[in-house]
Amino acid sequence: MNKLIIKSCQTKTCTKVLLVHMENTLDETLVSQLDPVWTLLMKNQARHLILDFQTMEHYTPFGLGLLIGLINSLPLHISDLWVAHCSQKLKQDLQKYDPKFFNKVHETSDEDLVGLLPLKIHSLVDHFTLLLNSSDVISGQPFTLRIEAKDQYDSLLPEYTGIPHLMASRGMISPTLLPQMQNGVWEGKVIVSGPGLVTLRVWDDLIEGQHAMTVREEGEKISFPFSIQCPGCGKSNVVSKADVTRCVTCNYIYFVDLRGHVIPLKPGLPQADGFLRQLNFKIPSDINYLNLVRNFIVGIAREEKINEEQISQIEMALDEALANVVEHAYAYDSFQDVEINIRLHPEDMEIIITDQGRAFNSDKTPLPNLKEHIEQRRVGGLGRYLMKTLMDEVEYRRLHHTNELRMLKRFSSRSES
Repeated sequence: MNKLIIKSCQTKTCTKVLLVHMENTLDETLVSQLDPVWTLLMKNQARHLILDFQTMEHYTPFGLGLLIGLINSLPLHISDLWVAHCSQKLKQDLQKYDPKFFNKVHETSDEDLVGLLPLKIHSLVDHFTLLLNSSDVISGQPFTLRIEAKDQYDSLLPEYTGIPHLMASRGMISPTLLPQMQNGVWEGKVIVSGPGLVTLRVWDDLIEGQHAMTVREEGEKISFPFSIQCPGCGKSNVVSKADVTRCVTCNYIYFVDLRGHVIPLKPGLPQADGFLRQLNFKIPSDINYLNLVRNFIVGIAREEKINEEQISQIEMALDEALANVVEHAYAYDSFQDVEINIRLHPEDMEIIITDQGRAFNSDKTPLPNLKEHIEQRRVGGLGRYLMKTLMDEVEYRRLHHTNELRMLKRFSSRSES
């Protein structure tokens, strides 16, 4: 059996070396196994290469020519090439194929080899094998998958400890990034979505493996909106359609299919200091854009399960604030910009609106007397009163030709729907 054994070593001076033992016959099959060696060299995992011919019994002219061609193709950053246990006949044949071979490649002694400190054995992984515990795979339901790392002779390689990826030719699949393989094997639960023929593919930087299977649906389609349980925190979330969604409690990302199956995709990352969201954007000072902005921010608040009464208060205050900028600061000049910054925490929402329009002197413009305003049937003029009433904090300031309005709404409770 022709095979290579590839070892990462280092010298006493900590120089990284790749030591390649060539066994049995050097032919085109054996030379083709050198691809992982070249990959490791190209990734700068070693700067020195030693080819050891001690256990090589024969070689073919074609295999020898291929080996010389590969050596000549090595990148320039490989500073040292060595051969060990090279017989006199092999030396002559190498020089016959390439007279300058030993100008680039040096011979090393047994003493040099003994001085190498082994670091890691690089197995020649050829492919992955995928094994299912059942041929009956149901969409949205977990099944057991076993993945094995194999060499070109289909033998298990227990020394392989890579972290391969998993994907499906259609639909959703979980997990996609597998844990580190132990003893050349990973076995665990996998979920796929969607009926029909699905090809599973697992791969790492060098190799891959595939398995085709038939997935069937089971159960009735659900009616949306539909309440599902988050696979991360277990809290109930209402989804409006079959789609990828995020849990507002723990930020877990998951997919819900037409039959209400949940496919976990990515665990949520904890928010620093309870912080949920920060949004910053600009809109033209155009009265026609106000409704779009209002709907967008209301949608964000509903997504975070803010109480509906508080959402209505935020909506009205925001509408008044933006209308004042368009009407008074910019006098309906739609070529100007309005910047909106939103900071959303579990306990409150802060909205900051800035513009470069005309300044507003709040000291000379007191809040209106509501009773008098109603008795005299005045039109308008209640914007500041509404904002102060609807929001918990309202602050205005003028900074370097910029108007800044800050509004804060504290949340008494979150919606349970």
